[in-house]
Amino acid sequence: MEKDRKGEGRVRIMLKNSTSAVLSLALGMLTGVSIAQSTANDEEAPAPPAPPPNCKVSDFRNAVLDYPEADREKRALAWIEQEGKNCSLDRLVLIRNNRNQWMGTGDSVRVASAVEGLIETAAKDDPATINGLFNSPPPPAPKKDK
Repeated sequence: MEKDRKGEGRVRIMLKNSTSAVLSLALGMLTGVSIAQSTANDEEAPAPPAPPPNCKVSDFRNAVLDYPEADREKRALAWIEQEGKNCSLDRLVLIRNNRNQWMGTGDSVRVASAVEGLIETAAKDDPATINGLFNSPPPPAPKKDK
């Protein structure tokens, strides 16, 4: 009978081990499925948009101020060509608003047009922004006397 008890003990241990193995296998399979599903969902979901690149306004300022006014137009146009596409709308507006002061007599219609073109592109054809760029604001309403 002792042999039977030892045999029963072995069967119980084997059952416990097989149950653990089956549970481990099932858990592993479920985890694998959930990982595969999350990977598939990640591939289907669109990637979040990349943050907009940004230029340094100080780089534009230095690019034109480091040279005599006769060379500033050429320097400004070169900087705009190389770096302008990396500027966000707010940075382009800063450049536009300060361009005259930084460029002095080196400022030109070509530089103004290049900056405005970048602003139009950055505005993505937003009518309000384009309107503000090329139109004067309406005059204030006249005050009514009491």
